[in-house]
Amino acid sequence: MRGRRPFSPAVQAAIFVKCRRRCALCFCLDGDSGKKDGQLAHIDRNPQNNASENAAYLCTQHHSDYDSVSRQTKGYNPLELKEYLDVLYASVESFGVLGRRRSGSKPRRLAGRSGVSLDVYDRRLPIYGATVQFVLDVLKDLRPEVKLILKFAADTDQALFLFDESIAEYLADLFKRALRLHTLELMRTRMQTDDREMENFPALVKEETDLAEWFSQQHGEIRTRFAPFLRLV
Repeated sequence: MRGRRPFSPAVQAAIFVKCRRRCALCFCLDGDSGKKDGQLAHIDRNPQNNASENAAYLCTQHHSDYDSVSRQTKGYNPLELKEYLDVLYASVESFGVLGRRRSGSKPRRLAGRSGVSLDVYDRRLPIYGATVQFVLDVLKDLRPEVKLILKFAADTDQALFLFDESIAEYLADLFKRALRLHTLELMRTRMQTDDREMENFPALVKEETDLAEWFSQQHGEIRTRFAPFLRLV
């Protein structure tokens, strides 16, 4: 059998940048968005398939876990890892992994919050509407798909330029919490096939309940946050 072929420097660089050296399993299963020491894993476990689509950056421990195959326990599978990668990449590409201002930077405030022109109002209103609709969509079944979450990110992409940072950060928070709901659903599915994970089920249910309660309170929160920016002169 031929030995393992390393990924090319170009593929390695592309994946490092795409994930910002965040481990998809740490991010999705543990809620850990910190930068990790790790290496690229072959998603399909074929060491000869070095296409960029087959590369996943994992921390050292999760890389070892992913490559290990046990008859007694169910390990991570390629389809599961791809789902987690979708969640991680969605967060990185849309709002950034951390969603925080750079250290020492000052909040950006926009003038004219006492009243805006009709032109500005017309540009801001669709973002308000998209935010309200997104929360309603999430609350339908509390199982938001990545496609829905990415659409929300695209629909509100101009928020930082039309509002101040408080609104942009709130939208990023909505995005991340919705992604977490999606991840919890993936984890629930995994628990159904892996008895080792069942001990974490009560904590998962509590986190889902807390997120559901939080989203249920956001309609009024959205009105309160957006109202100062939607007053006509």
